[in-house]
Amino acid sequence: MSLAEEAKDDMGRLCYLPTALEARSKYLRAVVNEELISTAKVTNKKSLAFTGGTNGDQSKISTAAYLRAVKVLNNAPYMYTAVLGLGCYDNAAITALGKICADRLIDGFFDVKRH
Repeated sequence: MSLAEEAKDDMGRLCYLPTALEARSKYLRAVVNEELISTAKVTNKKSLAFTGGTNGDQSKISTAAYLRAVKVLNNAPYMYTAVLGLGCYDNAAITALGKICADRLIDGFFDVKRH
């Protein structure tokens, strides 16, 4: 998404916020008030701290959890041109992600564990 009217994504689609929302969502839309544009101020937020959680341990993600995530990805109504399985060493998950790549004729990039 962009606030620049001519901005395009890596697939050449317009990604100006109102246009992208209108084209890709049945639930969201953006209404631009031309009179207020000059008063809008976009600022960077300082990093936020999470409370009540941890960074987790990726090595403890179960095969079942990975496969649920792959199923969600496979059913997602979005176009994508590559699958990045970086950091995932689960054989079943990598195989399922590879099948998505083969079925959709898209790129796939995966990590391989050292032995």
